[in-house]
Amino acid sequence: MNENFNLDEHGEIYCERISLLKKYDLSLNLVFQRVNNKHPRLGKKFLLDVQLYHLDNKVTSDYTEAVLLKESLLHFGKNLFTEVDENEYFTYSIQTVNKVKRTSLLCKFASKKLYLGKVEAKTMVSIWNQAMFGYSFQKLLERKATKSIKVVEGEMKALHKSQNIICNVPTTSEVLLMNASDIDDLLKEK
Repeated sequence: MNENFNLDEHGEIYCERISLLKKYDLSLNLVFQRVNNKHPRLGKKFLLDVQLYHLDNKVTSDYTEAVLLKESLLHFGKNLFTEVDENEYFTYSIQTVNKVKRTSLLCKFASKKLYLGKVEAKTMVSIWNQAMFGYSFQKLLERKATKSIKVVEGEMKALHKSQNIICNVPTTSEVLLMNASDIDDLLKEK
């Protein structure tokens, strides 16, 4: 966790690290923005990002990846995760311990073999949910939407430029009012 988070014009940005499973050195890094420079401790906190760490190595790079990882743990805890559901974070595993078969998740992100059982998976999801309870996701979702809109605008500008088309490229506010099929149609036009 060697990232710098500085003050910006909208308020203080800071991190809180919450241990999910101390035994396995798994922790959740919550990045917040506190808005209210007059009374920083009284300001409203907005969640900006969620990242999972193993030791001091970042496992997930953004909120979307963190949700995928959390959902994998949730499905495994409910006996819904199988070999078919393996992803970049986990491999489904069946171990035999004292002649008893035990299903577990092998963590691909760990440097040494790290197996999570159902109890550990459920514990991680429970602590994760409790850690995020009460925080506003508004800024997090706005950042994701703004990022997506900028990508769409850039793609449309590049498309029009490469085809030497002289026309008006929609502004950010116009893109916000479009639905997904309208944007796809604009990108496919020649």
